[in-house]
Order: sequence, then structure tokens, then C-alpha cells
Amino acid sequence: MSKLTHKAIRLTKNQRPTFFAAVFRYLDQWLVSRRGWKYIPTSATQYFYVDIHKYHGQAIVLSDQVMIKPGDLVGEIHLDSNKLRNLDLNLRSIMRLLRQELKALALVARDDQDFQEVRAYWCRTVLHAFLTRAGFTTRRVDSPALRVFLVVWENGLKYVYTKGRFRLRIPMESWISKQKLVERINLNDQ
Repeated sequence: MSKLTHKAIRLTKNQRPTFFAAVFRYLDQWLVSRRGWKYIPTSATQYFYVDIHKYHGQAIVLSDQVMIKPGDLVGEIHLDSNKLRNLDLNLRSIMRLLRQELKALALVARDDQDFQEVRAYWCRTVLHAFLTRAGFTTRRVDSPALRVFLVVWENGLKYVYTKGRFRLRIPMESWISKQKLVERINLNDQ
């Protein structure tokens, strides 16, 4: 077995090893290493990855009237699922974590040369209600096939990495323009 597989299957002492959990952990780690996702450079906690790439979907208009067109640079945000095991996942702690990571992302978006051309940040997640509170525009995933895949993937990760009651959630796309992200974080700093 490769190091990646050993790392993906390693469990905490309170978890029972299951084939389902092992497969999701392996695929999650494989995806992170394969795509080369990087943590937000200024983040102290490093719970979010950001993947900068060209947008390939249909043009969309965000709530602040910024239009994202095919070919625009966007940053796709991903949660580090391995770190979920160490979190107390109550509303207050999730909002605190989200504020910290978005502040780090806003600082990088404003100051880092590698992020200057990024027009917006987005993700597909079951945590869209928290992102809406943080100023993101939330919209339904267009493709029915992708929607089904995301329901299985996102809820599978949630099932594998978190403890307690499990409720099936529907993932949504959440978007925020670079300008709105930086403005909202600056307003919170005053």
C-alpha cells in the first residue's frame, strides 16, 4: 500500500474501520494530491484549500452584479475533510472557523500577486447556509448528474468525517466576488 492509502485509512481510536470510510478517505486524499490544491497562504488554521483555475461554465451574475464569464480566473474553495475530525461542529465554531478562513482569503485576494487576477471564489457544499450568512450568493447546481454525484460525495464525506447525527443535505454552489469578499472582511475589521 502506498503512503497515501495508509494515511487515508488511519482512524482515530473512537472510529470503527469500515470499507465505506476507507474508500472515502482514500479518494479524498487522492483528489487533494492529484489536483495539487494548496492551503490559503496566510491562514493560521489551514482548513480551506483554494484552487485557482479558468471558469468553464455559463456566464453568471453574482448578487453584487459582477459577471463571471467563461475564461475568467476563479478560486475554488475546498474544505480539508481530515481536519473535520478534530472540530466541535456547532454553529458558533463553524461560523468562527469560516470567518477566520475568509479573512485569510480576503487578505490574500487583496495583497498576493498570485491572486490578483481572480474575479470570484466559489465552492459546492452542503454548508451553503453558513456561506450565505457570510455574503456568498447561493445557487442550485445546474447539472442533474453532477447534483446526484455531489449529494453522494458531500454527504459521504460528512458521514465519514463527523460524529453524531447524520442528516442528508443537498449541496449548492456558493459564489462571492473578490471585491465583495475584500469589502466584507474590511467592514468586519473596523
